[in-house]
Amino acid sequence: MIFLDALYILILLIYIPLNPKFFFKPEYRRIIKGRFSPDIEPDEKGTIWIHAVSVGEVKSLESFISLLRIKTDKRIILSVTTPSGFKIAKETFKEIDIINGPFDLSFVVRRFIKKIDPSIIILNELEIWPNWISITDRMNIPMVVINGRISEQAFRRYKRFSFFIRKFFRKIDLFLLQEENYRDKFIDLGAEKNSIKISGNIKADEAVAVSGKIDSPDKIFELLGIKKPIKRIILFASTHASDEEIFIPVLKELFEKYFIMIAPRHTNRTDNLASSLEMSNISFNVWSRDKQANSDIIIFDKMGHLTKLIKVANVIVMGGSYDPAIGGHNLYEPAIFGKKIIGGPCFNNFPAIGKELTGNGVYTIADTGESLLNILMNLKNQDIKVINEKAKRSVMKRSGAIEFSIREVLKFLK
Repeated sequence: MIFLDALYILILLIYIPLNPKFFFKPEYRRIIKGRFSPDIEPDEKGTIWIHAVSVGEVKSLESFISLLRIKTDKRIILSVTTPSGFKIAKETFKEIDIINGPFDLSFVVRRFIKKIDPSIIILNELEIWPNWISITDRMNIPMVVINGRISEQAFRRYKRFSFFIRKFFRKIDLFLLQEENYRDKFIDLGAEKNSIKISGNIKADEAVAVSGKIDSPDKIFELLGIKKPIKRIILFASTHASDEEIFIPVLKELFEKYFIMIAPRHTNRTDNLASSLEMSNISFNVWSRDKQANSDIIIFDKMGHLTKLIKVANVIVMGGSYDPAIGGHNLYEPAIFGKKIIGGPCFNNFPAIGKELTGNGVYTIADTGESLLNILMNLKNQDIKVINEKAKRSVMKRSGAIEFSIREVLKFLK
């Protein structure tokens, strides 16, 4: 632990001075302080400590935490790593405590555990923090991974250091995995065979829950302050630079049939995206600056609106799907709304539903900008209607992961 602490401190001493935002932006200074010491006190009823890294993991926990609050009277604390994830968590979860996730320094982890006094620690998807896991294990605090998964790239990365990593996988009490095909990878990395159960993906449950309470399209346009377009709507969802290189060259040819919405995965990339459009002589407006500008393209530069945009769109082009290192983004949300999905060949973050959606025609792979243009220009309204029920069924049959996961978590609290 001394070696790890020294290594972490060295990394921090190098990283922080190279990033001026930690000195000049108050929110980043607050995050640094929060990651060293939580502003929290123990609760006599005991605490369930849940940790998520970023926005996607935070959003997927909404229904899980809502049901968990019904099932137990213990206090629930959610810690979050990234600034954007922390912001979304504060906006989403009004009834529980939100804190910054700890730095994996042994003295910091001990301080967090002393202040929180957790009955159990729940990690969403997969987080291997050596000090956190070791100290938790030494203090006999159960640690559970829910919605567990591992990408091929992460698996290969962990395998290189398996001589070091294996002991930490063995210390985690339970892995609740999204899909059966992850089982052997977790065992190969050191997880005990009897510590693994297949729960399904809680994002399927979350998509079903969200679809049942979202506003009507007319209400959404009113809330967004946008006049409802006459043309069909295409949403380029959660885009990265690798996606934009594919679709920007063909945007002008889509204007005839489509009103275009672009929601970059990271809103701090809005200026970069805008520059790319300007270089291609494409007019656009940015939502936060001018909602009503007369343009066929609008860039959504604020977080928290993606589900609404998916609801009102006719067609979704899924971002992150042209780069295997990214591996695509949440396919459950567009599918539960019955949307036609188009994207690249990389949906390795959602392999089972991605394979099913491509097999039943809901998801069509467009390898190039030209093929993307061809698919969109030849897409008929009847095609979209046929897809609707197929897409919804693919999600509905995967629901149930949240109740399964909570049953398993509560076993540790008896």
